[in-house]
Amino acid sequence: MLSFALIVFAFFQLGFAVDKKEIMASCMQQYSVGEEVFKNFLQNGEVPDESNKNQKCLFLCVISKLGMSDESGNMDMPKVKEMMVAKYDKMTPENVIALVEKCAVRSEADPCDKIYQFHKCHMKPYLEVVNG
Repeated sequence: MLSFALIVFAFFQLGFAVDKKEIMASCMQQYSVGEEVFKNFLQNGEVPDESNKNQKCLFLCVISKLGMSDESGNMDMPKVKEMMVAKYDKMTPENVIALVEKCAVRSEADPCDKIYQFHKCHMKPYLEVVNG
């Protein structure tokens, strides 16, 4: 079973000057979401209940508190690309950047859904690489 610390480490591998564990805990509390949501996402590339808006809003909360998105879901693409290249070390930087750029083209109006769908879009292909 993945521990909470491992989930936080896996989701945020860059050395941000913020307390990532604190951000994750704050967002999980704000949206009443347990760590099983991120465990499921890291294992399957999606949250357990896609009809649950709080599970999707967790992603917006974390990425916005890390300064990589505003609360409307508009991402700071240079920061996002930098984080993703560091996080997805089983892929070439070129492939990661192409995947991020493809996944960043979103049509969702809801910011929570937009950010969640972005993460889902890039996580599933990465899991295929990792799991073979």
